[in-house]
Amino acid sequence: MTTIEITKQISLFGNDFQKVPSFLEDKKNIIDLQKAHRIISHLLFWQKGVYRSALKGKQLSLRIFNYQQYFMIDYDKIEYENILNNCLELSKIFIIKDDFIELNPLLSNDEIINIRQIIEDDFEVILHA
Repeated sequence: MTTIEITKQISLFGNDFQKVPSFLEDKKNIIDLQKAHRIISHLLFWQKGVYRSALKGKQLSLRIFNYQQYFMIDYDKIEYENILNNCLELSKIFIIKDDFIELNPLLSNDEIINIRQIIEDDFEVILHA
C-alpha cells in the first residue's frame, strides 16, 4: 500500500470512526481502535497545521508540536508506541524517535507535500467543547 493510499484511508478514519482503514481491520486484537482514531486524528491535525503554516510562510511552533516533531503526550505514550510499532503502514509515514513522532525520513519531499495536501483536502478538524 502506498503512502498516498494510507493517507487517504487515515484521513477518512479521522473524519469518521466507522471508516476503519483496511490495514487496521486485522489488528483489532492488538490495537484499540478508539485510541487509534484519537491518535491518528492528532497526527493528522499536526500535519494539517504544518501545511497551513507553510502556506503562510511560517514555521509552526506550538507546545505539543512544531514543524518537525509531534511531542507524545505522556499519558498516551504507550498507546502511540503500540499503534505505530504494530502498524507497518502507519510507520511508512510516522516514526517514533525518542519522545517524539516525526515523519519517516525515507519519505521524499514530493511524498510529504502530497501527504499534507491530502490531509488538508480530506481531513476535517472538529474541535469539541
